[in-house]
Parts: sequence; structure tokens; C-alpha cells
Amino acid sequence: YIDAHLSDDLRLEDVASHVYLSPYYFSKLFKKYQGIGFNAWVNRQRMVSARELLCHSDWSIASIARNLGFSQTSYFCKVFRQTYQVTPQAYRQQINENSHPPSL
Repeated sequence: YIDAHLSDDLRLEDVASHVYLSPYYFSKLFKKYQGIGFNAWVNRQRMVSARELLCHSDWSIASIARNLGFSQTSYFCKVFRQTYQVTPQAYRQQINENSHPPSL
């Protein structure tokens, strides 16, 4: 469900309701089994998708951000940089220069 809705405004409360759990209990179970909190996991999944789109599409950074559920491109860029220590623009440039994705 989460992967299929990465472009949506995913809220823990909505996902918990979808699986008929209280938000508190869902949050505890999620962290127990995934090892990280719900929001961090969603952002991680979005960043994996972002890398794929940067490698295999010609979409603008803003389009990628919107497609992955970020309302602001600047926040998308901030999360990407925190995750991979490089901006989305620099990542794409490295891909174009090397013709294969850099190892992160």
C-alpha cells in the first residue's frame, strides 16, 4: 500500500486506518519490524525512487519531487542531500558524465 501511494500525502494515521490499527499501535509495530519510524521509512522509499527517476528519466527535479509526494522542490532536494550527501542535480550530472550511476 505504501509503495503504491508514495506520490500521495502519506500520513501514519491514514495508513494505520487502512490496516485497521490505531496510529499508536501501528507506529510501534512499524518501528519494531522496520527498524525506523514510519516517516523516515517513507522518505527512504521516496529517495530510492528518486534515484531511479534521476537515472532513467528526463523529468525535471521539480517533476520528480511532485511525483514522489513532495509539495516543495526545496524540501525534496534537502532530503535527497541528507540521504546521499549530494544534490539531485549533482547526482544526475554524475550519471550523465559517467554513463552509469555512482555508488552511494
